[in-house]
Amino acid sequence: MYVHVCSLLQEEALVVSVGTELDLTKGRVSKVISDKAGPELQEECKKTGRLLPGEVLETEAYQMPHCSKILHACTPSWKGYDESVPVSRKF
Repeated sequence: MYVHVCSLLQEEALVVSVGTELDLTKGRVSKVISDKAGPELQEECKKTGRLLPGEVLETEAYQMPHCSKILHACTPSWKGYDESVPVSRKF
């Protein structure tokens, strides 16, 4: 899979979905973003610890070209409409 991150337009922020652990080594897109931004990004996420579904963490973009911030949105695991949709509406 090839992901070209933040290269078409210069953007202020990039939004990426993450799990509660903020582990950027999980998921293809998170891994590419982590690789492009450098190890400082994962270190900043580790300092935060955990997020709850519906929460967003704003970090620096570090070495990411063309954007200055990364918004890490903690998305819920799908547990059916009644439980997952209300959390998704927080965004």
